[in-house]
Amino acid sequence: MNRLNKCYESLRKKTDFTPKIGIVLGSGLGGYGDKLNAETSVLYSELEDFPVSTAPGHMGRFIFAHVDGVPTVVMQGRVHYYEGYSMQEVVMPIRLMKLMGIEILREESGKPAVRLHGATLEKARALGIGKIHLSISHARTAAVAQVLIES
Repeated sequence: MNRLNKCYESLRKKTDFTPKIGIVLGSGLGGYGDKLNAETSVLYSELEDFPVSTAPGHMGRFIFAHVDGVPTVVMQGRVHYYEGYSMQEVVMPIRLMKLMGIEILREESGKPAVRLHGATLEKARALGIGKIHLSISHARTAAVAQVLIES
């Protein structure tokens, strides 16, 4: 059995919740997870061979809840390449959520500013603090919706 399947089997021993939406909360947004009426939650450390977040502000747990009636799994914190994890480990939580049943993934990241070719905080404020913006990852050329918040 591969590592991802071990994590999945370990998770299924704790819950049979089948989410349709997955949300990844980044730095500064972990408090959203605390406001959910969770059916259950599972710490990453409780899952066999699962990468555990060490970054400040990343609690390291899956929260299972219905958000506006939709079964949702929320990652309260994530793991990063700079924490010493391989890219396979960094993406493992997303793959695990897919095995759980998600059809839609939303990744959120609290950022004090948008940096688009030298954009300043003032330019970011002009875009609208608290608005949804699109951030393009040049490393992976993947578009991710991100919430711009003022720190």
